[in-house]
Amino acid sequence: SSKPLITHTHTMAPLQPLTITETSHISPPNGTVPSTTLPLTFFDAPWLTLPLGECLFFFSYPNSTQRFLKDFLPNLKQSLSITLQHFFPYAGNLIIPPRPDPPYLRYNDGEDSLVFTVAESIGGTDFDHLKSDSPKDIRVLHGLLPKLPPPTHVSPQGIQTRPIMVIQVTIFPERGICIGNTSTHVAGD
Repeated sequence: SSKPLITHTHTMAPLQPLTITETSHISPPNGTVPSTTLPLTFFDAPWLTLPLGECLFFFSYPNSTQRFLKDFLPNLKQSLSITLQHFFPYAGNLIIPPRPDPPYLRYNDGEDSLVFTVAESIGGTDFDHLKSDSPKDIRVLHGLLPKLPPPTHVSPQGIQTRPIMVIQVTIFPERGICIGNTSTHVAGD
């Protein structure tokens, strides 16, 4: 006789509210990248209408929040700054002038940067389940993604200035970290 197959599903509590530990701005080191304007081409136009790109990366880090902030975070921020020398549009903005002028990417040395947030999850969220290959509640994952702000500036002429990418590191004390980024597709696709 055959027995019915029983499957177990892991019910996960919603992501507990995060405590924002720090918000900073990261850019390439001053003077390493000249101010640059990159015009978008006809082939870039379809990317303007796509939903935002969102990625989450999970890493084991069995240490305290204080240790992460003291020993790991400064190196992470410095590494990101150095990396942005080669990927500087991510620290810039998408400029959308009124039609018929085409949109473009702009990076201004010494002015532009990406927003980098550090948050802490305290209790209630199962980090080991989050980093596993098993199905997850999408609402929990969305709570780990940084929100790309609306246009930071709309000039009297109707020119919109939109950030291209934001990054959030969420610390799960004694368990691990999650690095999330949200970005417009136009800079990376």
